[in-house]
Amino acid sequence: MIIDINKSNIKKYHTVNSTNNVAFDQIKSTNLTLDWIIAEVQTEGKGRHGRSWDSPSGGLYMTKILYADINYELMSNLGFVASLALYSTVDAYVLNSFSRNSIKLKWPNDVIINQLKLAGILIESQIINSKKIIVIGFGLNVFNEDIFRLGIKKAYLSDYTKTLKLDDLYISLINSFNNWFCKWDYGNNFNYILESWLSKTYSIGENIQVKTSDEIICGNFIGLNNDGSLVVEQNNIKRIVNSGEIILKNEK
Repeated sequence: MIIDINKSNIKKYHTVNSTNNVAFDQIKSTNLTLDWIIAEVQTEGKGRHGRSWDSPSGGLYMTKILYADINYELMSNLGFVASLALYSTVDAYVLNSFSRNSIKLKWPNDVIINQLKLAGILIESQIINSKKIIVIGFGLNVFNEDIFRLGIKKAYLSDYTKTLKLDDLYISLINSFNNWFCKWDYGNNFNYILESWLSKTYSIGENIQVKTSDEIICGNFIGLNNDGSLVVEQNNIKRIVNSGEIILKNEK
């Protein structure tokens, strides 16, 4: 599919505070029906739980805007849809089969490679003019312009591929998201989404650590419930985690 990123429903900026913020602001202040916001730099990039997302030049920063009436109960589905879109985009560019095998999805919606974080997602919503607007922010580390790489604890896609252009990545992600969003079918095929997600994450029984709002749970990865919540076995007891995140060794 040929996509023109200069089309009126795809707005590209050099520098913004946050592509999610710009998406909401554009909807409030213009009559344009935008599909995507793209930026080369974010000065106030956002991550989950109020964390910042380092967003210098050389990364992919995009926001998908959804105007469809999606129930709040289904919003958690979108994290799995979006992370599959990111995974597929990354997987298509990584050349080495060993490196491709090290690409994993980390609950709830991060992409890692060789145990280093490569990409993440932030989903937000607002009521604007009596209509619920959902935005999905994507952040992908592509090029690292710090030649010294001191204290680097994250991955960059450019380390795993030879030919890479941001404009091509934008188009790849848009196509990939459209594909997985159609497969999801507004929750009707969420079981298929979960099965696809599980095929790209940790092995059953693998030891993991999960950080919630009030504790760190150490146990074995069992899988996901039908609603996408995480199932961890700790001391022969299955625990259900609805909110939190798996943490990597370098994130402790």
